[in-house]
Amino acid sequence: MTTPDGDTNKLKVGIIGTGFGSVVQFPSFKQHPSFDPIILSGKHKSKTEKIGKRLGVEKTTTNWEEIINDPEIDVVSVATPPNLHKQMTIVALEAGKHVLCEKPLALNLEEAEMMLEAAEESGLVAMLDLEFRFMPSRAYLLELINSGYCGEIFQFDISIKNPSRLNPRSKGYNWWSSTDYGGGILAALGTHYIDFILTAFGKINAVVGRTEIHVPKRLNKLTGKMKKVTADDSFSCLLDVGDSTQVSLKINTTTAYARGIKIEIYGSEGTLLLLDDQTLVGGKIGSDKKLKQLNVPLKYILEKSEGQHDLIPPFKALLSEFAMGVNRGSSPHPNLKDGLKIQEIIDAIRESSEKQKWVDIK
Repeated sequence: MTTPDGDTNKLKVGIIGTGFGSVVQFPSFKQHPSFDPIILSGKHKSKTEKIGKRLGVEKTTTNWEEIINDPEIDVVSVATPPNLHKQMTIVALEAGKHVLCEKPLALNLEEAEMMLEAAEESGLVAMLDLEFRFMPSRAYLLELINSGYCGEIFQFDISIKNPSRLNPRSKGYNWWSSTDYGGGILAALGTHYIDFILTAFGKINAVVGRTEIHVPKRLNKLTGKMKKVTADDSFSCLLDVGDSTQVSLKINTTTAYARGIKIEIYGSEGTLLLLDDQTLVGGKIGSDKKLKQLNVPLKYILEKSEGQHDLIPPFKALLSEFAMGVNRGSSPHPNLKDGLKIQEIIDAIRESSEKQKWVDIK
């Protein structure tokens, strides 16, 4: 593939997973000029066929290996629960397929290391779906941080509160509820924000944190009975990034009536606040009497159709990087090396919660 001009140049894609894979990934691949999603794999035959018919997919299957073994497929997108990421990614790379893997990369650091090793040995493109990097407000906020808008950063706080996991019946038991499947808010949402902190500061030296399970049982809709939860629904942590900067990350999905995402950055020369990934405000000491709204430059704005899922535009931006990587023969960021760094932080926060102490990052 060298250009997205014609169908013959499009990368043929097989998507494993009918959740995020059908809601965001398929329409994004379909709309992007460099890709052609032709196969969708799911666990349940009737459900997968129904989704495939609605989306207009050429072929559906319940055997994910059919996608990997299909000689027509160039790219395999792994959009499954995390416990399947290692096997599917490594098998796909060994079969000569480029891979886009959902976050978090793996169940643990050991698996992440195996996946990265396979990717590097293959020489193929292997990226991690951290589409939040491409949200316009996030991208501009990072530019302002790097340009020294706040001067020396004293305080860097990320706080997310919502009731999305509060009701044990409407939000019943599924893979999100199980550590065996890679569930939990730390892995699911924390991945994106750990990535943002790593991108902003370049490193995390140590962490101290605590994970919690506020809702201990959830309704298993297959049995009609309540089932014990083993994966966290909230967590908080402090992160040492060097110097005197204080960094905190808190996500709680069991907070009734609360809803909001707030990123706050306070420094020697100014302040930046990002609210719900939409409103960016800032103020420079000596020139601004109060905080003012900052307009995101046009270079970061992504085209969005009416009624379209909010994550489709940033996901398509990530796909553009993927396509360029295929042309160049390299894995652009965010790649599996980024995923491994994040996995190291996730594992350290879990260890810190268990041992109740600071954990150094090797």
